[in-house]
Amino acid sequence: MKTPDRPRAGETREDPKYRHYPEARFGGFADVDQVTVFYTRVRALIEPSFTVRDIGCGRGKQADDPVPTRRRLKTLNDVCDRLIGIDLDPAASENPCIDEFRMMRPHEVWAWRCLDRSRPQRPCARAC
Repeated sequence: MKTPDRPRAGETREDPKYRHYPEARFGGFADVDQVTVFYTRVRALIEPSFTVRDIGCGRGKQADDPVPTRRRLKTLNDVCDRLIGIDLDPAASENPCIDEFRMMRPHEVWAWRCLDRSRPQRPCARAC
């Protein structure tokens, strides 16, 4: 049985991401990076006048992404009028990527006015 080649002194093993997705060398993300695909779609749908709700916003981990393009795509407060972060964790109130934080409590029904003001107010989500 052949053992895998080990790097010699002074050499480094190539990151497997670059071996399997060589395009990741240019921009830091691969063509199959679904995070990039998803946030590109989200940003295309947001209009500057929108108020966006980030349900499960977290502490703002997206600001720590080492890939600048992906980091910019995941930070939505530059493409909408207002970004409201909603989370169960009080630590999310420190999220630098949101404009406003609202604490969600377990078993609480949230009633949000839809972006389309012509619709009546009704419960839109429930945390279980």
